[in-house]
Amino acid sequence: MSESSDDEEETSYTHEDDRENNNDEKAKVTCDTTKGKFTMHFIREWSPIGYDRALKLFENGFYDNTHFFRCIHGFLVQFGISYTKDDELKNYAYNNPIKDDPHLYNPQPIKFTEGIISFAGNGRNSRTSHLFIAYDAIPSLGRELWETPIGYVGKEDMDNVIWKLYDGYGDENGPEQWKLMNNGKSYVDQEFPLLDSFLECKVTRYDGNGNGNLDRRELLEDKTRKFDNEWNYMHYGADGEPIVIGAKESNHHLDINVVLILFFGFISGSVLLIKNRNKIWKKE
Repeated sequence: MSESSDDEEETSYTHEDDRENNNDEKAKVTCDTTKGKFTMHFIREWSPIGYDRALKLFENGFYDNTHFFRCIHGFLVQFGISYTKDDELKNYAYNNPIKDDPHLYNPQPIKFTEGIISFAGNGRNSRTSHLFIAYDAIPSLGRELWETPIGYVGKEDMDNVIWKLYDGYGDENGPEQWKLMNNGKSYVDQEFPLLDSFLECKVTRYDGNGNGNLDRRELLEDKTRKFDNEWNYMHYGADGEPIVIGAKESNHHLDINVVLILFFGFISGSVLLIKNRNKIWKKE
């Protein structure tokens, strides 16, 4: 982890400044999908940072028209790769991973049972935009720091909508995420036409007294974000190789420096070898 100054610490997570809000806040996100309408119930107390990120993305249309690109009945359904043309929204979602929320003990941690919603991640403090809904009580879910429940889908909506999402492609034959990131909706439409998708979602926030229609939160982008190996969000090139967002330039300079060092090292070694070849091969 790279070191940061006190000033950086104060501005590093500007998109998290809602943490001072009342943790009693809750929200309903009602979404039309290709299999019907369902509602996600989000609870800020469970995961304040994750709650704020998810609600801002839903409020800004990030998930509208996106596919449930990974669907495995009995395990989970995953979504979170957007087709939005809004570069600011994509930058906010992909290039500003959020801190992990501590698991809430009340008195035991919330278990991953059918309908529980959580962010997916790939390491400490790596949550960006990928969410999943659990299909069952999976013991392996919730063990990682970033797998903190942020809400749930009720039993009726699970039965009527979520369990009906197409899962025929499974985990092995479904879309490759790097291709979905690069090629967008057309990639799924052409190669995975049976996958289901969101249509449009509507968000209603409630305070601790159940009063709805709270003010929508505006996007707050962190323009001072520093990336390192623990924080990089990975995109993928056409060859399937990872591209690190936010660290391209520094990696590029690093590669050039390595090449130059190797080149001049080779030249210097060759010159020394030529000058001393008689000594090296001289018979005693």
